[in-house]
Amino acid sequence: STSKRRNSILLVLSLFSALFVGIAVTSIANKTSTYDEAFHLRYAERLLSGDSLRREAIDDSKMPFSVLNIIPSLNLENGIDEQAPSFETKLYRGRLVTIAFAVLLGMYVWKWSYELYGVHAATFSLFLYTFSPNIMAHARLVTTDIYASGMTLISLFYFWRFCKHSSFVGSLLSAFSIAVSQLAKFSCIFLYPLGAVLGLVITGAQITGQENSIRRISLARALLRYVGLLALLIVISVIVINAGFYGSPSFVPLSEYSFRSSLFQSLVRNIPGIAHMPLPLPVAYVDGLDYVRFRDMTGQGFGSLYLLGELRMSGNFPGYFLYAFLFKVPLPTQALILLSIISIFHRSRWIDFCRNELFLVLPAAFIIIYMSYFSNAQAGIRFILPAIPLLLVLCGRLFDSETTMSTTMRTTIPCLSIWLVCSVFSYYPHFISYMNELVWDRRFAYHYLSDSNIDWNQNRNYLSQYLKKYPHALYNPETPETGTIIVSVNALTGVWIYGLSKEQTQQRYKWLRDNYKPVDHIAYSYLVYEVDTLPPPFPIVLEAE
Repeated sequence: STSKRRNSILLVLSLFSALFVGIAVTSIANKTSTYDEAFHLRYAERLLSGDSLRREAIDDSKMPFSVLNIIPSLNLENGIDEQAPSFETKLYRGRLVTIAFAVLLGMYVWKWSYELYGVHAATFSLFLYTFSPNIMAHARLVTTDIYASGMTLISLFYFWRFCKHSSFVGSLLSAFSIAVSQLAKFSCIFLYPLGAVLGLVITGAQITGQENSIRRISLARALLRYVGLLALLIVISVIVINAGFYGSPSFVPLSEYSFRSSLFQSLVRNIPGIAHMPLPLPVAYVDGLDYVRFRDMTGQGFGSLYLLGELRMSGNFPGYFLYAFLFKVPLPTQALILLSIISIFHRSRWIDFCRNELFLVLPAAFIIIYMSYFSNAQAGIRFILPAIPLLLVLCGRLFDSETTMSTTMRTTIPCLSIWLVCSVFSYYPHFISYMNELVWDRRFAYHYLSDSNIDWNQNRNYLSQYLKKYPHALYNPETPETGTIIVSVNALTGVWIYGLSKEQTQQRYKWLRDNYKPVDHIAYSYLVYEVDTLPPPFPIVLEAE
């Protein structure tokens, strides 16, 4: 009956939500703050006091969504309490908020997969989401990566619904969700042009093959529908963004900004009259867009970039996030994504693909390809995190209620599922450092990736416990030493050491990485070496006179 079915669905959703929360909460018990979390909390506190301006470089990408993380630490009568809880308490409470939002994102993964493929498919997509180590890793942090992932999927979901069933309520939900996404992370700005491309493709697919007279009518209706949505989107976006950046002045002409990025500088320089037009957007939003674009193109503020043993102090690695995806997404999940894509070519008509899977595949492909080839922000898989939930929805296609699963698939999928659970839990509670079985010896994960893929400063407590047990060990020594040497992954690979330049960071542990192999690791973030004798001094190369 309908009531039994509803109860069964609620039970499944409750169980997976409880499992996700249980894994997330228990796995952060001993985790210290990552490099960025304190800055997100601090910006949120300033935003609540009416100060949303970006006062230092580290504020460049901080967003209003972080206010959600500070709410549990507020005194509701007086704002932030004079007897405010400690930073550790604020951090823990804030992380619980991100976990709650991640559960909401999981519900939308289930919902979209359910509307596409049915209840079994939706349950499978939610299972993959629950055991996604990269989702779990960032669901436990006070950052905006999960917020951006959630708002990307939610916005695309409501836009997909609007394109299928045009209605005023649908247009409101679509416009509002896209507008709210702009308060999560600046990368969500891609939803505007991407929505336009999706709208054009699906309109073209729908009217192809129709008679000329019907085609003209269909095209006119589609244009009218999208123009209406665009007008609504502009109005709602202006209102929501201004409200989100509470306290920031708006309607400031572009000529009064000091832009850093070449993109914004060229806009002011090359478009006649635009420089003196008042822009109906808050200064904090426009300034942040410019700052993020500047850092995205220059790589400034990300430290050196590292991939497959190679370190670069400038430029980028073409295809970086394809490698990050290859090593950090579980192999069973990769196999299921590939099978889902193959099934599209076997069982889908073009028009059906445009109406459904295109809304999942195109955004995911855009995110991964753009960040892999056109960005210098290559510091960790978190920059393509919004693509992962979309691909997990797509995996529900393997359980499409309208098709019959082959005997081979009935055996393959359970085996891959068991492999997935074992692989992910083998890293518990260190999900940030997760690497799949392509990296068999986990001591050597640094041969492939570094930075926030492995070490985001989250395991200092584990380091302290180790040093108490082995007080003779030397941590990050400034000069070559013998004995038990402990070095953080980022220091070893030359990505970043606080207080040193990129050149100094690159040279600090060259003697260690070129001559020795780690014998152990501490929570995957720190490598342990036993150095008996020091290597000969590096030769000094004199320039020719």
